[in-house]
Amino acid sequence: MAEIDLGDLPLGDVPRQNNALGEFHCIRPDARYAGWHEPTIHWTWRESNWRVGEDPDGRFLEQLHLSRHNNTILITDGAWRAVRRLDVEILCPDPKQEAGLVFGYSTALDYLALHLDPDGLKLSRRTHDQFEVLAEAVRTDLAGRWLALSIQRKGARLACSLDGSELFALSWRGTIDGKLGFLANVPARFRRLRAEARPPRPHRKRHAARYPKMQAVRKIPTPGFGTSRQIRFGDLTGDGRLDILLAQRVPMAGAPGYGVLGALTAMTTDGEVLWQSGRPVEATPMAGDLPFQINDIDGDGRNEVIAVRDFEIQVFDGATGELKSLAPVPDRPAHHPLLRSVVSYFGAPDGREFTRVVTNAIRFADLAGRGAARDLLLKDHYHHLWALSPDLKPLWAYCGNLGHFPFAADINADGRDEVMVGYHLLSADGDDLQSLHLGDHADAVFAMPFPGSGDPQGWGEPRIVRAGGDDGFLIAGLGGDLLTVHHGHVQRLSVANFRREAPGLEYAICTYWGAPGIVALLDATGKLLWSREFPVCGNTLQPVNWTGDGEELIYFSAHADWGGLYNWRGEQVVPFPADGHPELCSEVLDLLGSGRDELIVWDPERLWVYAPDNDIEVPYRPRRPPLHSWSNYMCYWSVPS
Repeated sequence: MAEIDLGDLPLGDVPRQNNALGEFHCIRPDARYAGWHEPTIHWTWRESNWRVGEDPDGRFLEQLHLSRHNNTILITDGAWRAVRRLDVEILCPDPKQEAGLVFGYSTALDYLALHLDPDGLKLSRRTHDQFEVLAEAVRTDLAGRWLALSIQRKGARLACSLDGSELFALSWRGTIDGKLGFLANVPARFRRLRAEARPPRPHRKRHAARYPKMQAVRKIPTPGFGTSRQIRFGDLTGDGRLDILLAQRVPMAGAPGYGVLGALTAMTTDGEVLWQSGRPVEATPMAGDLPFQINDIDGDGRNEVIAVRDFEIQVFDGATGELKSLAPVPDRPAHHPLLRSVVSYFGAPDGREFTRVVTNAIRFADLAGRGAARDLLLKDHYHHLWALSPDLKPLWAYCGNLGHFPFAADINADGRDEVMVGYHLLSADGDDLQSLHLGDHADAVFAMPFPGSGDPQGWGEPRIVRAGGDDGFLIAGLGGDLLTVHHGHVQRLSVANFRREAPGLEYAICTYWGAPGIVALLDATGKLLWSREFPVCGNTLQPVNWTGDGEELIYFSAHADWGGLYNWRGEQVVPFPADGHPELCSEVLDLLGSGRDELIVWDPERLWVYAPDNDIEVPYRPRRPPLHSWSNYMCYWSVPS
C-alpha cells in the first residue's frame, strides 16, 4: 500500500481562488499545496474550507464548516490507476451530513464516495446533479471517534469495510480508477490515506505533429500602464493595421466596490505608445468589464474610442486621443420592484447609490438600419439597459434579468438588429419579444440561424444560445422552445466548427462557480461529446484558426503546462513553450493580418504574441465577433464565411 503523504503540506488554511478573477484569468495555485486542489467552490463561500492540522499521531486534513450549497471536496491532482484498495481514517464529531472518501473521481460532477451520514455508512455515486446510493449499512456508533474506512475491489465485487470488518459488498464490473480525496459537508478530519494502485502519471505536454508549433513573434513591455483582461483591438490610426488599447480600473468615489474606467493607453502592435488619457496607476487584476470600445461611431471612416468615465460618455479621436465629444450618461430609472429582492439576495451592485447609471459595458448595434453598428447599448450590473443614437441621444431603456453582455444581430432579416440581453430578446425599438423566467443569469449570449443537423449545407431557424450559470447551457428557439443542458454552473461559451466532418457547429462550455474548471464539448444538437476537469481555471475556449483548413482548435489558457490548443477530442495538441511567457490573460485573433490567428498573452508588465511557426496559404477565413463590441463575457463564435 502506498501512503499519500500529508507531511509535506504546510500547517494552516489551504488557500483557494474564490472570486470572479478565476472566470477568465489564469492564476496558478499555491505551490506549497501542489498535488491537491478544491474542485467545489461555491459563490457563497467566503472563507477557506480546508486546513492542515497536526496532533501527536501526525498531520491531518480537516474541513471546519457546515455546507448546505455544494459538496465540499479536496482532491488529488493526478488520477490513480489500477486501483485495488483504498484506506482512510476519518473523525466526524456529528455526521448530520456527508463526510468520507472520494474515489473514481473524474470531475466534481462525476465520482464515487464512501461516506458517513445520519443513517450510517453509504456508498454513493454522483452523476451530474443525480446522487445514487449503491449500498448502505445502518450504524449509530460512528460519531466522535476515529474510524478506519476501506474500499476494496475483489474480482467482480466491491467490498466496503469499517474498522477491519466488511459491512457490505456489491457486484462491480467497472473501474474505480481516478483521482482520490475527501468529502466533508460537516466538520471532519482525515488522515492516513493509502492506495493499493499505480500512482498518477505526471502531466506531460504533447505536441501533435500535424499542427504547427507556437513561436513568439512580438514581446512588448507595458510598464506602468499595463492591465489585466481589459483590452481592445482595432485600427486606431487608419493605416489598415490593428492597434491595441489598454484600460485600467480605479475605485469610484463614494462606492469603492465599483470598478470604473481609469487610464487608457493606445499603442501599436510594435509597442509604440500612441497616446494616453488619464494617469496610469499600478494595475491589479479585476473581474468584470470596463466600458470602452473602438468603433467608427460617426461614420467618417475612421475609428474613435468610446468610453464611459465619471458619468460621461467620452468620444476620443482614435489616432490622437483628442476628445471629440461627450455627453452625460442617462439618468437611472426607478428600480423594478421585482428585482429588489433579486439584487438583495445576490448582493449585486445595482447603482441605487447614484442618480445616473454606473455603466458596466458598452455594445454597439444597428438599431436604425444604417448598415453599420453605430448605436450604443449601455448596461449596468445585471438589470438595466439603455439604447443611445450615434449622437449620444437616449432612444429607450429596458429593465430585466440582463446578465452581463448583450448580443445584437438582425436575426429576423428586417434590416435592423434585435438585442439579445440576458434572458430577454428585444426588438430594435426596445420591445420585449421573448423572455425566459429562470433563476440565474446569462453570462454569455449568441444568436444566429444555426446549420440544421439534417442539412449540413443549409441554415435552419434562428436560435439563441446562452451560458446560463446554474441554469446550465441553454438553446432557445424564437418560438419559445427551450433545450436545457445541465452541466454545472456554465460560465463560458464558444461556438465554432471544431469537428469538421460532423454536421453543424459544436459548443464548447466551461464551468466556474460550484464546480470550476470543467470543460465540455457538445455537438450541434446539444449532445455531450466529452467533459473533463482541469486543475487550472481561466480557460477562454476561443476558436483558433491555426491551420487554415476549416477545423478550428480550442484555446484554453496561457498556462505553461495545461494551456495551449486542444482538438475536438479534448487532447492537448499545441502546448506553450517553456519560455517564461506571461500567463495571466489571453485573447485570440488575427492581430497581425496573416489570415490565421495569433495568441495574445499578457500580464500588467508585458504582452507577448504567438503565431504558427509555418508559412502557408490560408483558404479558411471564418466570420468572427466584431472588434467594436468586445467583452470578457462575450460568446466567442466562429462560423464559415
